[in-house]
Amino acid sequence: MALHVVLHNTLDIAHTDIKPENIVLVDDQMTVVTDISPDGAFYNKIKIIDLEDSVTGPRNIHFVPGTIGYRAPEVYGGVGWSFPVDVFAIGCLTFEIFTGLSLFPKTDDIREYFFCLERLAGQFTPSQAQDVSDMHPAVFRTKTKVPKVRGAAINTKVRNKLLRHVADVKWFKVCYLKC
Repeated sequence: MALHVVLHNTLDIAHTDIKPENIVLVDDQMTVVTDISPDGAFYNKIKIIDLEDSVTGPRNIHFVPGTIGYRAPEVYGGVGWSFPVDVFAIGCLTFEIFTGLSLFPKTDDIREYFFCLERLAGQFTPSQAQDVSDMHPAVFRTKTKVPKVRGAAINTKVRNKLLRHVADVKWFKVCYLKC
């Protein structure tokens, strides 16, 4: 999958919508977990499909690409995005493949997204918070020394659901910090 993204980047193309529904196995025979080679690798060619949202030469593009749950944070920041949005989506997808859980809840509320991102990856820097706040003023409390996502603005039921989601993937933060 990563090779597809590298190839697309070499060709100056960003897919912008990498998600499970857009990845298919080339061999249409049923593949089971027992089809792993002696060296522990799983060999089956894949294709990344659905190129209708792909863009060529992406540099500081400002429209919102991708699917909720696989979008990179810079997409919401208003500072523009480029090829790394595909790398972020692959990271989310890889996490989902190995754990069976989605890294981010499927929400279109930007505050909820950044609330989970802050809980998983840690505090945002003042400049990161300001970039997002310029486009979406309701997301951060920026008057404080350390910017925090306005979690209190999220309804309590939703907030508790998001916290449970983050607790389910809590070991991710440990892995993230060690990388």
